[in-house]
Amino acid sequence: MARHPGIDGPSKIARNPDRVARLILKRSLTQGVALGYHISRRWREDRMKRQTLQEWAGVSRIFALVFTDIVDSTSLAVQLGDESWIELLRKHFAQVRRLLAQYEHHEIKIIGDSFMVIFRTALDAFDFGLALEKDTGDSRIRIRVGIHVGSARVIDDDIFGNMVNYTKRVEGVQLEGGITLSDVAYREITNEKAARHSWLVFQSLQVPFKGLPNQELVWLVITPANAARLLGNALRTRLPNSKLG
Repeated sequence: MARHPGIDGPSKIARNPDRVARLILKRSLTQGVALGYHISRRWREDRMKRQTLQEWAGVSRIFALVFTDIVDSTSLAVQLGDESWIELLRKHFAQVRRLLAQYEHHEIKIIGDSFMVIFRTALDAFDFGLALEKDTGDSRIRIRVGIHVGSARVIDDDIFGNMVNYTKRVEGVQLEGGITLSDVAYREITNEKAARHSWLVFQSLQVPFKGLPNQELVWLVITPANAARLLGNALRTRLPNSKLG
């Protein structure tokens, strides 16, 4: 008869059922937590992959939308050549998806080298952006991230509405890379007062968006990695949004 480690046989099992139960529970807790977390995470990832956007969204029509984009991707692609550039993209895409797996999200699509992803909350979207800016998958890749919160219409496996165009313009504010928040996203994130964000600095900026009559308020996220560049060029007006259609 196979014996559980620490249990001496059927007679002791009969005499000490409580001790047996405690030993089994202890072993399960000490050895099973990591496996349980792994299974739970894999189940969540597989479930999200199988879901359509409509299934994922349910009745909700308010989302946190994220656009990412690689800085100077055309120049980098020309410099590397197709083979090396595609391999670099594969590393970046894999890193994006590793980070996304930690949050409730739905990856809508990739446009060139840009990801379009929605999240349940602005906080999750922001944490994802911070993590990706810190590690893009390769040191040669710098990224822009734009985050906005608003309502959109889900059609088939995509979303449509003014908030989509607005988020893309938010993403394009910082030519040299970094995270930019719409004012709505900024307020939702800072209202949480998350301790893990206490070291961050937010720089407000009024910018023109093509098609909108007034300048829009956005927020640049200043981290130790980009502080020197942003503080040195805080009031630069070279914005790409005027070129967007």
